[in-house]
Amino acid sequence: MSSEPTSTSQAVPRDADGRLAGDMACVQCGYNLRGLEPQGRCPECGSPVGESLRQDLLRFAGAEALRRVGRGAAMIVIGTLAHMAAVGLRVTFEWPLRSRITTPMLHLLRGGCALVSLVSGAVVLVGIWWLTGRLRGAEGRRRADGVALATGTVLSLAVLADRAAFLLLPLWQAVAILWPADTAMALIGGCLAMAHVRRLARRGPDETLARQARGVWWGLLVTAGIQLVGIVLVLFGGFREAALGAQIAGIGGLGMVIFGVAAGVLLVRLRRHLRSIADAL
Repeated sequence: MSSEPTSTSQAVPRDADGRLAGDMACVQCGYNLRGLEPQGRCPECGSPVGESLRQDLLRFAGAEALRRVGRGAAMIVIGTLAHMAAVGLRVTFEWPLRSRITTPMLHLLRGGCALVSLVSGAVVLVGIWWLTGRLRGAEGRRRADGVALATGTVLSLAVLADRAAFLLLPLWQAVAILWPADTAMALIGGCLAMAHVRRLARRGPDETLARQARGVWWGLLVTAGIQLVGIVLVLFGGFREAALGAQIAGIGGLGMVIFGVAAGVLLVRLRRHLRSIADAL
């Protein structure tokens, strides 16, 4: 292997035959690609030379910026799990124990779950901001990153409003109102996150992670759509329609749980991928 070249985000000069006239490290193995054609392959690992010439690769974004995006992915997972635990505790214990526990204990249960839910919403808000933050070295992708950041901001405000409603409303009203709202936000947020994971994975580059993110994106889209159809039937249909809607919503909800877990796993994998790139810089 040749000596380690110096990699920058500047265009590499070419000689009269179109070969690389300056030092450029292969993004996969670090081999110096100087003297090779842009359409060729690295003689050390076989990866395309053009892949190393892309100016939007994550290695040009800076180590601290990559770590921040990785922390954002982790915070979304942690905040979502905390909210689900709070909702599960309240639904599990408030209705069955309503007639057995004192009013102060009921308020304590409701307030504790709501506080955890509200704090988790703030954690998700920060996570969305960090995950969708613009990274340098991607001039051609600024529009997509800007859309992701704007959508993430709106979604973050919706998440906080959702948590505030969970804090203030009685349980039956919270379920009736927040069930469709949470499904819609899970659909928007999950698809947003997976689309962003796919873009970041392609800039890794990690095509396997990008393909998996696309698959989860479609899974969330389909299952959330099924659940929303069921919710509409439950809330606005007659007795038969409501019974059918409950079954449809249950199927969609189970699918959303499965693909939601898959999305969380991909966010964790993305964090590890970003950390490995940052540690190598």
